[in-house]
Amino acid sequence: MKFHINKIRIWQEDNKIVNTIEFEPNKINVVTGDGFTGKTTILKIIDYCLFAKENDIPFDDINSKIFFYGINITINDKTITICRKAFDKDNNYSNIYLFYEDGTLPKEISYDFNNLKIKESVIKKFLEKEFDINENIKLLPKGRSIEARINLKLQYFLLFNFISQELINSEQNFFDFEINNRDTDLYKFILNSIFDLSIGLSTKNIFKIFTDRKENYNKLEKTKKSKEKQNKKLRENEDFVKKIINKAKGHNLIDDEIDTDNIEEAFSILRFRIKQEFSELKKSETNKSKYKELEGDERKLKYDKKRLESFKRKIQEYQDLISEEEDALKPFEYISQNYNNLISVTEVKDFLDNVKDELINVRKTIKSTLPVQYNIDEEVNNIQSNLKKVKEELKKHPKTIEFLSLKDRFEFLVRADEQIKAFLEKKGNNKFEIINFDEDIEFYQSEIKKLTDQLPQNLTEQRAEKIKLLNDLIQDYLTNVKKSLGKYTDHIPSFNYTEKTLELQKPSNKISSKMYGSSSTPFFQISLFLGLHELFITQNNVKFIPQFIIIDYPSLPYKSQNIKNADDDIDSNDRAKLRNLFELLNSFIDKVNNDYNTEFQIIILEHIQSDIWREPTILNNFYLSKEYRNGNNLLNS
Repeated sequence: MKFHINKIRIWQEDNKIVNTIEFEPNKINVVTGDGFTGKTTILKIIDYCLFAKENDIPFDDINSKIFFYGINITINDKTITICRKAFDKDNNYSNIYLFYEDGTLPKEISYDFNNLKIKESVIKKFLEKEFDINENIKLLPKGRSIEARINLKLQYFLLFNFISQELINSEQNFFDFEINNRDTDLYKFILNSIFDLSIGLSTKNIFKIFTDRKENYNKLEKTKKSKEKQNKKLRENEDFVKKIINKAKGHNLIDDEIDTDNIEEAFSILRFRIKQEFSELKKSETNKSKYKELEGDERKLKYDKKRLESFKRKIQEYQDLISEEEDALKPFEYISQNYNNLISVTEVKDFLDNVKDELINVRKTIKSTLPVQYNIDEEVNNIQSNLKKVKEELKKHPKTIEFLSLKDRFEFLVRADEQIKAFLEKKGNNKFEIINFDEDIEFYQSEIKKLTDQLPQNLTEQRAEKIKLLNDLIQDYLTNVKKSLGKYTDHIPSFNYTEKTLELQKPSNKISSKMYGSSSTPFFQISLFLGLHELFITQNNVKFIPQFIIIDYPSLPYKSQNIKNADDDIDSNDRAKLRNLFELLNSFIDKVNNDYNTEFQIIILEHIQSDIWREPTILNNFYLSKEYRNGNNLLNS
């Protein structure tokens, strides 16, 4: 669409006009001068006045001294002025705007400007109408987030209007995603979203179909993931519950033939067993105590029996010993009885009497042990009888049963009950119902199909044709500067639609490769932008792209600090390349004016002297807008 910048005006803090820079339509307007004079800031001021949310205008050097920035522009047949208050340390940027719909460019701005303030949205609505942009149109959702949909905005199309120093010097990037601290990832996403719309491949209606389809697709993917997440959780729960049921089987709470795949049935049986189990647990605990008591009785009886039997053996041994002593005394008893017939010695008679008394004592001792022995036998018999009874009682309590404590078993049952109950609640038996995602999945699939059916059937072929046309246009511009392309003279440009980069192909090789060699980079970068803008112009239905380009420091790869006068022979090859580049831009303005009967404006921010476009011949479309030398700069000229 027709668009050119007429003036940039800067108001100082004391409300004096700091500087006014004028630009011509259908010209290559050059702002040149020494380094660090504020030339690059001009590009950022334009972007800032056109609603940039960030700005890296140097604060100490420039912004701290500025009150307002303003641009006077012509859009189609209307001239307007947009002024924006300079940002400060605290808020980084300002939302205070002044808008002059009649094109007035004030000499002064009153400090009492509150009655002149206007909302940014009001200015945008004015521009939207001229640019045929509706911010109600949404871009494709960013990433997988449905909430990240972005409104279509004028400033997004400025990606096609600014060629910064970074691009001039880059061999890989062809669009500036970082100017004024832009969110790089966001602007890359934006470029991919608006590219088809910009080259006329997509109408606003088609664009809306694409965005709606993408939104439904994202919702479909999100729903499928939610379903899978839910199913995974249920599977995990089922596996967990099955482990609980298997444990319950190990505790004889459920019969082995219960089907663990039927969670509800197994759980129902388990809960029924749990209700019965508490009385059984108490009984088991009682049985356990009785069993232990009987085991103790058995051990005691066995011990007592063993002790008595041992005691009986010792008594028997003692009796045997006494009997031996009695036998030993029998000869003396015979002698004593026949004493008078055998011996008449008094001493012998006394000895024999003593032996007789000892024999009587031995016999008394043997007789006295017999009742004790009889009592032991009786006691052993009683113990044996009691031991038999205890063993019969123990048989009623099989020793193979491993009794759990009441506490341990109770804790297991309660835990199992709670876990399975929670699982069943999530499955819908109670308040936690399973969400039925299938209906939503079917709905989104149906919507995607409906929207897909509304799209052109040959869209892929149309895109290929558009990219081929763009490549042909770029090739035309490169042909005009082939003497400056060095080793890439015979290479064919190939725009990578997916990456949004320009690649090169050797004539004999269809494989694309990235370019290397900084002195050739500006030609490819600028040829790409010229080709894009010519493509935009050929699409009569495309009104979104302003017809201007700002190029910052195109001589950067050519050591422009050495190019000061026409007589310089230092780096003459670089000088010839830069002149060739300017000739390309000059011919582009002629082509747009003559072949397409429309307007175009180029602004160059440079270091070079004006003789570069004046000698050996004058390039008729160049115009010196401002020159900052000999101490002059953006703030004091």
